[in-house]
Amino acid sequence: IFVGPRAYGQSYLSEELSVLRAVAAETGRTLDNLRLTEARRKQAVEEEELRELVGQSELMALRAQINPHFFFNALNSVASLIAEDPPRAERLIENLAELFRHAFKPSSDIIPLEEELALVETYLEVEKYRLGDKLRFRKFVLPDALGIKIPALTIQPLIENAVKHGIGQSDGGGAITLSASLRDGGMSVIVADTGAGIAPSEMEDLLNRGVGLSNVNSRLVKLYGQSSRLRVDSAAGQGTTDSFSSPTHMGTEAQRQKDNEE
Repeated sequence: IFVGPRAYGQSYLSEELSVLRAVAAETGRTLDNLRLTEARRKQAVEEEELRELVGQSELMALRAQINPHFFFNALNSVASLIAEDPPRAERLIENLAELFRHAFKPSSDIIPLEEELALVETYLEVEKYRLGDKLRFRKFVLPDALGIKIPALTIQPLIENAVKHGIGQSDGGGAITLSASLRDGGMSVIVADTGAGIAPSEMEDLLNRGVGLSNVNSRLVKLYGQSSRLRVDSAAGQGTTDSFSSPTHMGTEAQRQKDNEE
């Protein structure tokens, strides 16, 4: 604070100068706080943008994960059906096209459960051509849950994992059960199979290996916090159960803040 000479050459009193110094110091502290607040705000915006970019890249990686062996087997099925059952071969090609459309269309990262289930059922229709009666599917989803939004490609990788590592590895095949229920302001999703299961030695660090499960878990935690992390329970020869929960009304940022407070 700069002050000029007083009228008639009068000097400033020490009390007046003390007040000016106090005002200057308080103003300086306020400006410093404003600068710090603005810097933190910019940092928060940059971190949020980075989280969004990471989330988008993870979703792109998951979309690109579509198992080439799956499509190779599906195309072999089409080739074998063309001569013996052309209508069935045509339906299989339509299902493959629908699967491509759902998996790779440029849509929001957050979609209604109903849309994710449509992708799941299309995927299973294709796999049923290959596995036949070895693959059985049951679904228990309340109508109220269909409109709840979840991260895209959250359930389909769990189903694909159950088919590939569970039912497909079991000589007698098995059943996959998908359930979704609403409780305590959230939605609980469970994917259980009666396939080959996972050996105890392979359970360690399971969510940090590969693309499918680790990717799903990473996106759930980043969006909703640790309370929504993917849980995997399995026993060799008995099957595997994957489960997670997501909020129905709470925003993602609010959930992260809640987890940080806890």
